[in-house]
Amino acid sequence: MDEKRKARFEAMGIKVQPMTQEEADALPILIHPVPPPKNSKKEVFMMRAEGQSWEDYKKVIIEALRAKGMLTEKKPEQE
Repeated sequence: MDEKRKARFEAMGIKVQPMTQEEADALPILIHPVPPPKNSKKEVFMMRAEGQSWEDYKKVIIEALRAKGMLTEKKPEQE
């Protein structure tokens, strides 16, 4: 292990034990898949086009939110 890596690990509080290259090569390689972040938030970014009316902009936003499943219609209450 080079000195830069050793210094980084030690700065993070990880103790590095000296070993020969043969010992390092004999260590198993562990590969841990990194799962994607569990972000339950759905995001929609909309920007009003130059000259676009507010009414048209509002319609575009509502359609985009419905397409993402972020906007649902309220059902009328049964009396």
